[in-house]
Amino acid sequence: MVTQAPKNGDAADFSDQWKAARERMADGVEAVLCFDAGFTGAELFGYTSFVLDDVVLPEFEKAVGRELPKSWCVMTLESNSKVVVRSGLTREGAMALIKQLNEEKGVGEHWIQRDF
Repeated sequence: MVTQAPKNGDAADFSDQWKAARERMADGVEAVLCFDAGFTGAELFGYTSFVLDDVVLPEFEKAVGRELPKSWCVMTLESNSKVVVRSGLTREGAMALIKQLNEEKGVGEHWIQRDF
């Protein structure tokens, strides 16, 4: 059964619904990108985040008639775990932070994704 977020519902509920939907879709998107396109590691997670946050999320927002806050976070891969480096950023701020981290530490295992 498919349910939609109520248009007058709590913003946190809407965010939680997207987060749960995103988690359900992530494995399938990662599988396609890994097995069919050959991406791994941070590159895999970065492209997965792009597909979900820049392609699917805007359509989700249009379908339910609501938008989530435009907040981004920088993620890194440490010991095979996804770790938040910093959250609450604009997209431009997140990209600048990745550039700074790459300059300081060399090209690393970083990507951006929407912050919920």
